[in-house]
Amino acid sequence: MSTAYGIVKQHGGYIWAYSEPGRGTTIKIYLPVSPESLNVARQPAQTQASARGFETILLVEDDRQVRHLSSIILR
Repeated sequence: MSTAYGIVKQHGGYIWAYSEPGRGTTIKIYLPVSPESLNVARQPAQTQASARGFETILLVEDDRQVRHLSSIILR
C-alpha cells in the first residue's frame, strides 16, 4: 500500500482507502488528466464492423518510451 501511495503522490494524485469489518475495503485512486489521453479521445469512433469492444484501459508508466510502446501494443 505504501508503494501505491508513493506512486500516486509522485504523479500528483490522491489515494483514498476505506475499510469496514464484514464489508471489505474500497480503495479509490484519483490521478490528474494526462494531455496525452485527450488526444486519444478525439479520434473518430470505430465502425460497428470492428471486432474491438468499448473497454478503457488505464496505462500507467512513467517512462515515456515504454508507455508509448505499451500503448501501441495494446491498440
